[in-house]
Amino acid sequence: MKYELVFVSGADRHQRPYYKSSARHRAFNLAGYFRRRGYATVIVSQHVFEEHYETFETADLVSFHHPDISECMVRYLMNNKRKQILIADYDDLVFDVSSVASNPAVLDRSEDITNISSYLASKAEIGQMFDHRTASTVPLAEEASRIMGGETTVIHNALDPAYLDMAKRIFELRDPTGVKFAFGHVSSSASHNSDLTIISSLIADYLNEFPSERMLLLGPVQIPSELEPFRDQIKRKEVQSFYAIPSLLAQCRMVLRPLTSNKFSRCESSLEFFEAAAIGVSVAASPIPDIDRFESPLLHKCTNPQEWEAALRAPVLKETRLEQEVKGLRAEGSLARQASLWKSHFLETATHAKWE
Repeated sequence: MKYELVFVSGADRHQRPYYKSSARHRAFNLAGYFRRRGYATVIVSQHVFEEHYETFETADLVSFHHPDISECMVRYLMNNKRKQILIADYDDLVFDVSSVASNPAVLDRSEDITNISSYLASKAEIGQMFDHRTASTVPLAEEASRIMGGETTVIHNALDPAYLDMAKRIFELRDPTGVKFAFGHVSSSASHNSDLTIISSLIADYLNEFPSERMLLLGPVQIPSELEPFRDQIKRKEVQSFYAIPSLLAQCRMVLRPLTSNKFSRCESSLEFFEAAAIGVSVAASPIPDIDRFESPLLHKCTNPQEWEAALRAPVLKETRLEQEVKGLRAEGSLARQASLWKSHFLETATHAKWE
């Protein structure tokens, strides 16, 4: 079978890679969008791609999410970059050796800095070989172009269609009196341990003042020492499936997203804001650039303790205004908008008649 579009997932998990958010947002979502519109599309891991690379040499476009360097990849790029549109896609700062100290692997997981530096250097080496690149945020695209040269197109992360369908249904059936948690915090890895400590003392003050209130921690993030005395007011839950996230977030009055200020975090995405806002839940967040581009009564941008404290105590948005705001944010974060940009930049400039 001849494929038109090939998406090579950079997921490091081979069982159900769809459950890894980066693979879902950067490969599966776009592939599904174009497959539903009649394009012959396939998603494979880089391991599978390299085992059967001849199968994909007739494709019109191949997008590699966080490509790894290998002899096969170098040879494939050299042989096919003039025959196909080959894209290196990024949603994290995984190619900048100078920022290794702020990389979560070093900062939060205490991995060997020499090994991580070598990993980042190898990512940059293979990235420089691509004529086309995409990135999930403007700062990330700027870093990619600075380090690897050439142009990098910004394609923002977008709401997963399945997630959006669930969010709409949950919002329609929501019971404002059924909120179980004052705050929720979502983390896909322990990389956010240091982030939560930024506001842990303020959360502790709130839980101490309101002993009947509770907090939900989704994911493997550690409970900061300041919150240990309030462990009975904190519900911890490991998320096995992203399908469970909308209903869990709907139980929270507010989602918290503090981020340590460094080069790595500046390149991160605002998608967590959309995921919460799509079900009518407000967000208090550190204003990284991809979040700071939005203005919404559902978004509290916090740069100092006073702003965080005010956000933690902010009233819930009135129902009449809430519905209008949620509808607008869903459209802003839709996959269709980003897929249209991706198509106009890569597909509509191709010479194939089907794309003209």
